[in-house]
Formats: sequence, C-alpha cells, structure tokens
Amino acid sequence: MEVDTVHGFQGREKDVIVFSTVADKLNEFIDDPNVINVSVSRAIDKFIIVTPYEYKGKNSSILSLINYINYNNLEVVQSEINSVFDLLYKVNEDKKKSYLSNRLIFSKFDSENIMFNVICEILNNSDYNNYAVKPKVYPIRKLVRNFDVLNFDERRYINNNAHVDFLIYDKFNKMPLLAIEVDGYTFHRSKKQLYKDAMKNEILRKINIPLIRFSTKDSKIEDKLVNKLNEVINSFVD
Repeated sequence: MEVDTVHGFQGREKDVIVFSTVADKLNEFIDDPNVINVSVSRAIDKFIIVTPYEYKGKNSSILSLINYINYNNLEVVQSEINSVFDLLYKVNEDKKKSYLSNRLIFSKFDSENIMFNVICEILNNSDYNNYAVKPKVYPIRKLVRNFDVLNFDERRYINNNAHVDFLIYDKFNKMPLLAIEVDGYTFHRSKKQLYKDAMKNEILRKINIPLIRFSTKDSKIEDKLVNKLNEVINSFVD
C-alpha cells in the first residue's frame, strides 16, 4: 500500500486507486478537473472515490464523476459507519450545537463534552444503576494505594496534576471501575503526547484500573464502550 498526493502518482499506475477528497467542504482545488482526471487515470483495475455526502453543485466535477458512476450502474455505497465524533466536523456545526444545547457542558473541548454525555446516557440504562462517572476531577495520584509500584518518572508524572479524562466508579463502594481517555487525533500523534499516554497506560496497568481510549476518528463509540464496560463488570463477577 502506498499513500501520496494525486501529483505524487502522476505518470504512474496502480491496480487499485482509492481517492479521498479529505475535506468536508468542496473547493476549487479538490474539484479541479485536471486533478480528478489524473487520479482516475492512475487506476488499472479499480477506482474508488471517497467523499462526504454533502458534496453538491451543478458545476461540480466530482459530482459529474459520481453521476457517471451511477449512470454506468457501477457501485455507489452510503457508509453505514458513523461516529458521535462526526459532530466535530465543521459541516456538522449546527448538529453539534443542537446536540450539546440541552446537555451538560464542563470542558472547553467539545470532544470531551460529547464523550461525557455519551457516558451518562449509557449509565442511565438500568443495567448500570450502580455506576456513575466523574469528568476530569479525579487525579491519578488519588487512585494509587502503593506508590512503590511506580518508578521515579511515573511518580513525578502523577504529582504534576495528571488525571484521567473520565472515571466510571461504583456509587456504593466508590471503587474505580473503568478509566476513559479521549484522544484528539492530531494532538495525540506528537511524540511528547505519545510518551505521556504510554506512561499513563502503564501507571493504570500497575494499579489495576482498566482503561479504554477513544480517538476522535473512532466510530461506533457507544458499542465499544458498552462492550468494555460489560467486560470489566463481568471480570469482577468471575
């Protein structure tokens, strides 16, 4: 598999070309007929174009290509994969505002506000009456009973106000059940942040607190969280 810009493939061919327009709004660069022509003509056996559903316009070259695909009875698929984090895209700004308008806002990051409300909605299910969630208010150092299991860097890290994004806990005995992290796709790709994430993962492993991470690029968030939550609860039963 090789990934490059359209111009990076100019003069070459591949058996299969997957052409993604990337941006959620159409612009002159994306819709340049010369760029589209180059991308299509690179494919030997199969050409796949991935675009947002919102692309429209009488003079759109991409729309003309999609209409051509339809006219020739080739396959057009509306993706069934969706994510609550899709609300973070600019094209869904109105939907995001509507979603958050009647929900609790506690963070300057919309991704965390969305995740918190997803967690609350799941915990409102009668199967999880015993559990509640704390958002970004529980320092990791308060979860540690035996600091001897941590090395010097780990102890220094948690003493510098390190926390988990969310902590699901048992309402009756106050015991932590599951830590949840929301990773902004771009921010959490830096070497510095990857190092901190790895350290947090290891600390939580050492103190036996299960962790699940969600990237803002992930889909089916609710299903993944429910499955992890059930897995943790069943491990206590076993």
